[in-house]
Amino acid sequence: MIREGVVVHVRAVTEIAPRQSFGQHHVTCAEVSALALVPSSDQLSARLRWGRRLRPRLGDVWELPVVRKDDQVILRSNTERVLSITGLDDALSRMLQAVDCYALGSDGAKVLCRVGGTVTRDGLEAAVDTVASIARFDDGLAATLYGLPDAQPLRDHELHPGVGFAEDGLVLGVHDRARMVAQLDNFPASPTKAAVRDGVVTADDLDVTTAELLLAAGDGDLHVTSKAARYTWTHVQRDRERLLAGVKALRSLRPVDGPYR
Repeated sequence: MIREGVVVHVRAVTEIAPRQSFGQHHVTCAEVSALALVPSSDQLSARLRWGRRLRPRLGDVWELPVVRKDDQVILRSNTERVLSITGLDDALSRMLQAVDCYALGSDGAKVLCRVGGTVTRDGLEAAVDTVASIARFDDGLAATLYGLPDAQPLRDHELHPGVGFAEDGLVLGVHDRARMVAQLDNFPASPTKAAVRDGVVTADDLDVTTAELLLAAGDGDLHVTSKAARYTWTHVQRDRERLLAGVKALRSLRPVDGPYR
């Protein structure tokens, strides 16, 4: 189903759980999930009367301590930021009233909620609204990209969110919800590679200017072919100055006596 622009998936999940006394029995819950529209740096976790049984699979998310306030479970972010997520308070409050137990989390790329016990229509609708509200959350990454000089939002592109620059067609954005990428196509340059890790540039053939800019851009990998140049950060880079340094690093590969090296 689609909820305010977010594609939300709902399914029943059944697993075999051991009984405390003897034997095994089947446990079923409702699972609601969605992909974040814009990848976030925040991981969130909340649970209510939910043990390890049918534990959702979202990596380290479930290691976050659960915060309780006024006898209610509230979301906790790994970055310790106070998050303002439109529609979340209402949806989460409705879910607290309508379900027996739940486990809710987000790793920044995917949002997942499992609801157990007696699942009513109201409870399921509240879970869908809760997941959709978190999936719509933007921690400022899109605003940072769109605010870069001469940047224009990309539409229907593999980089999302992403921007393009009319000056030379360079594109910058998030690839596969995991890494920030800057790419310049139609780039007849001499093939080369370089890597930046912990303040050290490793490269076969790179001039000083480009190396300094790559250092300023932060950890990542440079790959230049006879047709394109790409810098891939090791993560979703959010710092404005590092993003601009990556863009300048690609442009610095241009030769002095021609459009490109």
